[in-house]
Amino acid sequence: MHDPEDISIENGGLSINLYDIGPNGNQFSRFKYLNGDLVLTYVETYNMGAGSHSALYYEPLKGKLIHETINTMEEEMPSKSKTIHLKKERYLFEKMSPDDVVRKAYDAVHE
Repeated sequence: MHDPEDISIENGGLSINLYDIGPNGNQFSRFKYLNGDLVLTYVETYNMGAGSHSALYYEPLKGKLIHETINTMEEEMPSKSKTIHLKKERYLFEKMSPDDVVRKAYDAVHE
């Protein structure tokens, strides 16, 4: 369960924004109708925990994933950004879970 949740439909797109505190973090998903199917076009996460903050930006149709990490254990709080190019994917709304897509994306970051 997320607190709060925000769902909106604008310009032919569905946005689902889920908010949580701490390591569970936030997850924002965007879907658009493409050729009659509601397809995931973008997913973003932001998580904060002891020692770091982490963000993930993923565009499955383009196969582009960006992972950013901020090291909060150092005074300067250095950040790292890594761009990964994955196989282009088409995730249909009715056959996928954004949580599963995010898990798969994080697996690719740690390979």
